[in-house]
Amino acid sequence: MSLTIPNCVSYDPSFAHEVGVILHEGLLRMVERQENVYYYVTVMNENYAHPGLRQGDEEGIIRGMYLLHEGAPAADGTTDAQVDAKAPRVQLMGSGVILREVIEAARLLKEDWGIESDIWSTTSFTELRRDGMACDRWHLLHPTEKPHVPYVGEQLDRRPAGPVIASTDYMKLFADQIRPYIPAGRRFKVLGTDGFGRSDFRYKLREHFEINRHFVVLAALTALAEDGVIPLTKAAEAIQRYGIDPEKIRRALRAFSPLEHRMEPCGAVAGVACVNDSKATNVDATLKAFASFRGPSSLFLLGGHDKGTDLSPLVEAAKDGCKAVVCFGAAG
Repeated sequence: MSLTIPNCVSYDPSFAHEVGVILHEGLLRMVERQENVYYYVTVMNENYAHPGLRQGDEEGIIRGMYLLHEGAPAADGTTDAQVDAKAPRVQLMGSGVILREVIEAARLLKEDWGIESDIWSTTSFTELRRDGMACDRWHLLHPTEKPHVPYVGEQLDRRPAGPVIASTDYMKLFADQIRPYIPAGRRFKVLGTDGFGRSDFRYKLREHFEINRHFVVLAALTALAEDGVIPLTKAAEAIQRYGIDPEKIRRALRAFSPLEHRMEPCGAVAGVACVNDSKATNVDATLKAFASFRGPSSLFLLGGHDKGTDLSPLVEAAKDGCKAVVCFGAAG
C-alpha cells in the first residue's frame, strides 16, 4: 500500500545493520535536507543473530536489494561456503524475517539437491518498483537515448543465469510488483501469504501460507525443471522429502462445516428442498437470502420478534422474487 503514497519511503529490513543504514539515510533526507518524505520501516521481534555491515552494501540497502551471500552460507552463518560454479544456480530474494527462511532454503538446496544459490536481502520491493517505473518514464520521454536499466535488473544481470525466487511475509502481489523489471529470460516465482489471516505459531503459519524454507526449495526446483535444467521428478521428490501436503486445500474444503442455521440445508418435504436461514435476524441478512434463492418456485417463511425495523425492503423483494411468503410471529 505504501507504493500509493508518493512521499512514503518504506522498508522491510532483516538485520540491525540494515535498519541503521536506513535510519541514517532517512534522517539525512528528512532532517538535514528537509525533503518532504517520511519513512515507514517494518521491524519484527524475533531473536536471531545479526551479521555486521559490510563496506559497500549501503547503496543496495537504500535502493532495495543487495547480495547478502554468494552461495549458501557456511554453518556459522557469517561466511559464504565454497560454490560449485558448474552446479545449477538460482537467485533467492527475501525480506524481513522471511529472509532467514530463504537462507535456510539455500542450505537445503545445496545439501539435498546440489543446487547453488545467491541470496539477496531485499530491503524494499517498493523502492525497486519505483526505480523501475522511473526507468520506464525516462525511456518514454527519451526514446532516442540509451534506456536506463532498473536497479533490480542491473543487479541480477551480474549473477549467473537461473530463475529468481522471492518469498515474503506479505501477499504475493507485494514481491510480484518487480516482475516487469526481472531480466528477460529469467523465470520469476513469488511466494506470499495470500488468504485469510490466522493465529498460530509463526512456523506453523509459514508452513500454512507456503512461504517457508521447504516451499522456497520446491519453487526453486520447479523453476529449474521448467527451464529444463533438472527433471520435474526432483520437485515431486521434494514434496515427499519435506512432507508437503498437496491435497490440504481439497481436504479442508471437504471437512468444512458451515455455520449452523445460516443457509443450512435441512432435508426435503414432498420433494421440496428446505434451507434453514434463521440466523438472518435482520432485514439486510434476509435480503441476502432472497438474492440467493430468488426464483418463481421459491417459498419463504418469515417471522420472529418485532424489532421495530422497516420491513418494506422485504416486501419489495418478495413481490416478484418468489412464489409465496408465509408470515408468522410478531414481526409477521
